[in-house]
Amino acid sequence: MGFTSHQVVDAVREIQRLNSGEGGTDVSATDIMTVLLREDHHQTTEALNVPETRTAEEIGGATFDDTDLILEENRQLQEQRQCKVCREFDSTVAFLPCGHIVCCTDCAPAMRKCPVC
Repeated sequence: MGFTSHQVVDAVREIQRLNSGEGGTDVSATDIMTVLLREDHHQTTEALNVPETRTAEEIGGATFDDTDLILEENRQLQEQRQCKVCREFDSTVAFLPCGHIVCCTDCAPAMRKCPVC
């Protein structure tokens, strides 16, 4: 979680605006975080509004070729995720400093360096 200086300044201004009627000008870090988190939650909820789904008949262009392409892409993605050493489990270990994720937790201890590098 990170906030830009612009977001913090806006939050301080909002707090000052809300407190101006009460005569208080004190702004605490808790107040700023409350405003920032509320705004962040509001933006996240708006971003998560998912449009309604439609059936293939409604779209009108979905064919078996499209399905085949999607299945092929899915197969390729699963293959990319697979451990490059044993080809049994998913790759879950990142090698440093390159950052390649190419081995499962069973195969990684046997590797002195990244198998890709």
